[in-house]
Amino acid sequence: MGGYCERCRRSLPRLSIASICDQCKERIEREQIELERNRLKIEKSEKEKANRQKQKDLENKKSQEPEKKSSVVKVFDKLKKYDNYGFDKDGIHKDTSTKYNEFGFDRDGFDSDERDSDGYDRNGYDRYGYGRDSYDKDGRDRNGYSKDGYDKDGFDKKGFNQNEYDRYGYGRDGYDKHGYDREGYGRDGYDGEGYDKEGLDRDGFNRSGYDKDGYGRDGYNRSGYDRGGHDRNGYDVSGVHKDTGTKYNTLGFDIEGYDKNGYDKNGYDKEGFNQNGHNKNGFDIEGIHKDTGTKYNTLGFDNEGVHKEDLYDPKQIDEIDDSISIRIFYDPIKKHAKYWESTDTLDRIEFASEKIQDELKIKQNTISFRISTNKGDAGKFAKLIGGGNFHFWDHDSSGYYLQTHIKTDEEFLKRIIVKHIRLCYPEMQIFPPSIFSIFSFLGRDKVTDEHASTILKRITKEICDEISYDLGDLVIKERRQ
Repeated sequence: MGGYCERCRRSLPRLSIASICDQCKERIEREQIELERNRLKIEKSEKEKANRQKQKDLENKKSQEPEKKSSVVKVFDKLKKYDNYGFDKDGIHKDTSTKYNEFGFDRDGFDSDERDSDGYDRNGYDRYGYGRDSYDKDGRDRNGYSKDGYDKDGFDKKGFNQNEYDRYGYGRDGYDKHGYDREGYGRDGYDGEGYDKEGLDRDGFNRSGYDKDGYGRDGYNRSGYDRGGHDRNGYDVSGVHKDTGTKYNTLGFDIEGYDKNGYDKNGYDKEGFNQNGHNKNGFDIEGIHKDTGTKYNTLGFDNEGVHKEDLYDPKQIDEIDDSISIRIFYDPIKKHAKYWESTDTLDRIEFASEKIQDELKIKQNTISFRISTNKGDAGKFAKLIGGGNFHFWDHDSSGYYLQTHIKTDEEFLKRIIVKHIRLCYPEMQIFPPSIFSIFSFLGRDKVTDEHASTILKRITKEICDEISYDLGDLVIKERRQ
């Protein structure tokens, strides 16, 4: 039924072999041929099996006859035309008149496939290449093992070589030649770096130097406290010392290192001044030195380490080429007055008082100027400035490009810079400032390096004059103490 198409299957059993379709007829014929082929194959196999057994029985019978010689050596009697197996001297059998007997074997006991009754060839191997001892010509059995029990790679059935190690280098006990298991741990439970599976060394500390409770080799945890809850100086989290029971240690200093009068062991308070009101450099809170009575010490340096000869001199502007760096040291009093009195610089609505208070805390800042020239090209121009901003023009303009950078974000200082650029060159285009940079452009048909230097000198002088007069000191060329 499975060999018919759907149309022919519906017509059964009325359908005759003559009326089925050509496809089904061809399919049935193929199936019948295949069935007959399989039948003949089975029949041949059974016949060969029977003949082999008959040949084997014949050989056993002849070998057991006492008056007969071994079947291995064919002996002809002078009076006999045939040997014990029925073959003449030319190897022709008396019953079949061929070199094969009725079972299909020749005088030497081999059939037409050169196999004996046990299925072995003249070299003693079966059709799969294995001998009577079950080993092939290379000395390996059907599973690939030698007589010694090892495969071609040198490993036995359990996967170990003659040195008692498996394919991955581990012995029967699970350890390699260095004494480590598959996870990398030795027989003592520690890896090559000396840590166990919990990550602890032989002393109980992990790779970061802490034990399972979180304490280091010195007895303190990551927060700096020992098991008793005290830091290295003997204070607990509340600042109470373990020896005195108060916030002061036996020497009279608290957890921050200050005594009851607020001075450290060197005699300075939290602001850095001693009982006489001077810091370690000898300056008081107003920046006046104790030995000179001025803002400079005996070597000529102020509290910030700036030498008085390095302070801003307008003549220094004449040395400018195409760049300059200016360091500002704010005077707190001057800066406070400038911020609250400069209504022309600050938009009080936009610039809130909270931001002003934050900027008043800035003690120093640095301004860097650089000017460059461009004679103009047909292509588009792009300039990268500080703060990660790009500015683009429709064409590569001819003129001067001034880039200004400040070290610390300070809105008041940027307003001063922008103000003087506009006062000096009203036609100069100033692009929206980034956090740390101001970029401006002055268009000119004809540009020279000499005029670029003149532009930079003029703008720089105006800015330096205002800052030095209203905000504090300036240093163009620094010389540290």
